[in-house]
Amino acid sequence: MVSDLRAYTRIDTVPKDQWDHATADSSLWATTDWLRNVEGGFSNQRAYVVSDSGAMALYRVNPDSYPDFIPRNLLSRDAAVDGLAGQRAPHEQQRLVELLRHLAADALVHATVCAVPWGFTRALWARDPDTRHAFLDALEHTASQWGTDTSGVLYVDEDEHALRHALTERGYVEILAAGNAVLSVPEDDFDGYLETLRPKDRRTVRREIRNLEPTGITFRATDIVGVVQDVARLSAALDAKHGLAYDPELHSKILLSQGEDLKRYHRVVVAERPDGTIAGFLVCFVKDGVLYPKMSGYDARNDGEEYTYFNLGYYEMVRQAQAEGLHTIEYGTEAYQAKVIRGCRVRRLYSYVKPPAELHDVVKELGALITPAQEKSFDAMATGRTVAAPVPDGS
Repeated sequence: MVSDLRAYTRIDTVPKDQWDHATADSSLWATTDWLRNVEGGFSNQRAYVVSDSGAMALYRVNPDSYPDFIPRNLLSRDAAVDGLAGQRAPHEQQRLVELLRHLAADALVHATVCAVPWGFTRALWARDPDTRHAFLDALEHTASQWGTDTSGVLYVDEDEHALRHALTERGYVEILAAGNAVLSVPEDDFDGYLETLRPKDRRTVRREIRNLEPTGITFRATDIVGVVQDVARLSAALDAKHGLAYDPELHSKILLSQGEDLKRYHRVVVAERPDGTIAGFLVCFVKDGVLYPKMSGYDARNDGEEYTYFNLGYYEMVRQAQAEGLHTIEYGTEAYQAKVIRGCRVRRLYSYVKPPAELHDVVKELGALITPAQEKSFDAMATGRTVAAPVPDGS
């Protein structure tokens, strides 16, 4: 029985040596630096639970929280419903839509979740079954204390079999909601990277590199302070494109805060026109041999500048990783097809949700309609097909 659980409400009150020992995780997302930088903007209510054999981070989410961490959205977002319709038989798609239509608007939106904010990985590290069991007890106890009717452990890597089994044994519903696109960086030069790609994908990459060349755009790493106004403008424009407020000042504060709090890992790479103006940027982090591209924005004004996205977001990252001897690039979630074309493998991230008892059967059925469809989609990408063939009804 584990009896040494210690709880904190802010990460900066957790002794750093205790946290590092408890997590024993070299990932950027496990660091107190990352958690300190993001916790205030993610949730006003959180708990960090530490023992000698593990650690856990918990956050309360509500309808105004970042959408990808609200359990309901894992089931109802467009990418899971309409985006995967071709992977389901028509009657399955109809049933999915029907179930969601009858799900109350406030269902599964107030929750206690175990996940790293904007890291898209679970925030539970346990060295043994007893510690894992104690942490899951603590998660559910905290959910009850906070008055949330739903708990979840989100974005669990496909290979974490012990945690996945423990969650299903406790009645959590499995939902394949995302993947982490990971590139193993070849040790030799860029041509060596190209040789790892499928022939048709290699041709795509070479064409995109050629198409950018007439623009004269070049790339350089720089300090965020010197380019923050241009970068904040592009970042805010991306928010506006997705229906959010255009607020360059807010983005400037976020970017400068990241640059200060995460200075040892942080870098900015800009795409620069011959006249010195910025056509794009990418904020990324480097830790223990891994490159993490995280935030980007683009301003394609002239012919050919649309290829800045691929050249900066993918090919320049490979070149920088090779130059520094890095072994992995974690491109993260979304845009999976584009990432697979450029050599990534998608590691599946399963989320586990424990809804109120009266919704368990509904959520279980929703999960059973979403997870196989997402698995088929990932399988299709891995085998070189853009979209898997729709499943005939009745098959």
